[in-house]
Amino acid sequence: MKNLPIKTIALVILITILALGYHTYIHLNIDRERFDNSWGYEKEVSISEMNAEPLIVSYKDNILVISYKESGALLYKIISKNGKIIEQGNEEISKFNKNKVGNVELVGNEIYFIEDNNLYKLAFNEGDGFSNKIIVKKNIEGFNIVADSNFTLYNSKEIYSYDYTDGKLIEKDYFSLKEDNLIDAFVLNKNGNSIIITYRKLSSEEIVISYNLANFDREPVEIGKIKSTYNIYIGKTKNAYNNGIITISTSFKEYGQQGTETLKKQIYSINLKNQKLIYSTLINSNKFKLVNNFEDFSDLGKIGNDVYLIGSGVNRDNQYVNKNDIFITKINSSGEFYDISFISNTFKYSQNPVL
Repeated sequence: MKNLPIKTIALVILITILALGYHTYIHLNIDRERFDNSWGYEKEVSISEMNAEPLIVSYKDNILVISYKESGALLYKIISKNGKIIEQGNEEISKFNKNKVGNVELVGNEIYFIEDNNLYKLAFNEGDGFSNKIIVKKNIEGFNIVADSNFTLYNSKEIYSYDYTDGKLIEKDYFSLKEDNLIDAFVLNKNGNSIIITYRKLSSEEIVISYNLANFDREPVEIGKIKSTYNIYIGKTKNAYNNGIITISTSFKEYGQQGTETLKKQIYSINLKNQKLIYSTLINSNKFKLVNNFEDFSDLGKIGNDVYLIGSGVNRDNQYVNKNDIFITKINSSGEFYDISFISNTFKYSQNPVL
């Protein structure tokens, strides 16, 4: 038997090494793969000790980010648009306690929140942090900000509409309802067109969502009903305004007789110009297309000429991760979602996204 040439043996060894190296490289990349080939790396800009949505707003030429300590106190950071921390600090619990307040919103350099059925605000100034709390209006159980500059304040029977201009709230309309059953409300005034959306608790098992012209000169139009066997959770309602159309998403939990719990979302859209309901759709978040374990919190926002929903859930097409990642999707004129893209790829649980 002839001896193999040294060059042949070396070539075989080299090919084997290259094949093993390529095989190892492929498997290492599979381990890192999440969903999309265009991923970058996330950059930590803040930290929160509490599982709650952060607050984010443009501040001068930078970004102001608010999160919370476990005690409920505020953590704040001013961050440049490339992620550099310019200033950071925290506030005493005497000014603000997330564990004891509701409806927290950040507008401009001011935080608005409900405490003891009153609306308060804290003003932020660079270098000084937040001011002491200032009372805005008493006997208010909740509020919503619609299309950035329309404030809706309400209690169980009254609705107040305000314009937010140059850091000041200017009252525009007041509505008094016959029934004492209001649990949420939106008033939108744009270009002389006004509508009012109400969430009314008809019974312990039913909430009806409807809208009307702000002058109430016609019968209300029913948008949908939220039904549950023995308890209804409603909240985390978000909205986006785009080209005369308001889109609203409301999260709630439906409870069954055996203690079953199903997260659902009522998403609807209204044309403000002709006061027509464009669509109203109910989503079972356990069966959301392409996403499992859809979280109760999601956000709506306008990017260009499109309305987007951003949320958190498990990517069904990614077999390598079983924890929630953040996704973003467009909503079309029929209330259907398309162009779903996952935008986080961590080994940790990603939730509470804000757009």
